[in-house]
Amino acid sequence: MYKAPQYFRPIEEESRTSRSPSPQAHHRRSPSPQAHHRRSPSPQAHHRRSPSPQAYHRAPDTGRRMEEERTSSRSPFTQDGYRSEGHSQGLDGSPPVYRRHLVPPDSSQALQSSIKEDQGKIKVSSSSFDSKKQSLVLDKEKNIAFLLKELDSLRELNKKLQDKLATREKELESRLVDAELMQTQLDARACEKAGALVEEIYQAQRDRDQAVMARLRLANEERDEALLRAKRLQQAMADLENINPEESDADLEELLNRVNSADSALGIERSGGVIVDRLQKVRERRRKITAEEMNAVIEERETALTRCKRLEQDLLQAREQSQTSANNLRHLTAENNQERSRKCYQEDVEAVQRERDRALEHIQRLEEEIQTLRTYHSLHQAQCELGTTSQTGQGASSLSSPSQTLQTKPLQPREASSGLASPPHKQPLLAQLQRMASEHQNTQAQLQHSQEAAREANEKVQKLERLVEVLRKKVGTGSVRTVI
Repeated sequence: MYKAPQYFRPIEEESRTSRSPSPQAHHRRSPSPQAHHRRSPSPQAHHRRSPSPQAYHRAPDTGRRMEEERTSSRSPFTQDGYRSEGHSQGLDGSPPVYRRHLVPPDSSQALQSSIKEDQGKIKVSSSSFDSKKQSLVLDKEKNIAFLLKELDSLRELNKKLQDKLATREKELESRLVDAELMQTQLDARACEKAGALVEEIYQAQRDRDQAVMARLRLANEERDEALLRAKRLQQAMADLENINPEESDADLEELLNRVNSADSALGIERSGGVIVDRLQKVRERRRKITAEEMNAVIEERETALTRCKRLEQDLLQAREQSQTSANNLRHLTAENNQERSRKCYQEDVEAVQRERDRALEHIQRLEEEIQTLRTYHSLHQAQCELGTTSQTGQGASSLSSPSQTLQTKPLQPREASSGLASPPHKQPLLAQLQRMASEHQNTQAQLQHSQEAAREANEKVQKLERLVEVLRKKVGTGSVRTVI
């Protein structure tokens, strides 16, 4: 800021005390913010009118010039310390001090002229200083008014900003409340979903328990039914086992003796009817037994066929594995290849050998069962012949020894058909015999097929064993090559 020289300060203070109004007067005179806003010039005009900082810096230059002019305009007597009315200036630029000096009479005119010149200069400088001072005061008032206007505008802007801040805070609070509500709603929905899921789980558990209970009930019912069936079958088997052929032979001998000893035709018919019933029961029983045995044989044959097919598939897989292992042997070391090939081929060979042994055992069992069926068939044919001889009554000697008839050779199917074609009620028996003969031939053909399959399996096993030996030799020599 600009600081006036010391000799200007008393004048400046007097002007301030004389011209500066009181705060109340200034407050009265100061227009309202709106009027000030209307009348206040623009910042550009204020910038134009307000004195620049250079003007403030020029003021001390003018004071210095005035002091220099004073010192230059001094009379020669002032150099010695003499001056009119004791006016002098300090060495350090202090304000002039008026002292009384003794002036010689000769220099009075020069002194008066110098004093007049000084007074004129002082008047000019004081007038210029007053004008500058007035301009500075006016600029200060304008600056104060402009600053007041700016203060009012800033207050209004502050109020607006405070209002905006309040509205923003309210919006923020409302948003926070909305967010809390949304969070509570989401939590409630999650709880509802969890409850619904728990209910669904409980419902599914109940359904599963009900289904399990229903299955258990069905299983219990089926178990009870199976137990009843097993009991019935056991009773039937016990009844069948209780019937001995010796007792039946003894009954037949007694009935034949009654026929021989009978005197009337009624006794012969009764005993003959009983004999026929017994023979029919025995035939039915034997037929059931043979049918069950044939079914068992057929099932075993099917199982043997499935095993043969499985063996063929295993052999094909073993071939493929052998090829893949031979291809993999190129990229592996000799020791690892040897161990892996040994393990794989030993397992394959052992599995094939086991299956072959099982197939051979099964074939032997089938052959034994076929032999037993042949014996049953021969016995059945013998009993058929016995029935025919008993009905025709061609001789009691043949019927009196049924054990001898059972030991006779079975008839050929052609002889049986030619000898038994005359009675009409023997035709279904002949059809059954033919059917059984055809089934027997089929079983023999299937047995041959199974034997051929077993033979092929043995050949394949032998080939695999040869292949294993060749691979072992090649691995032992160190040159690993694929062998097909």
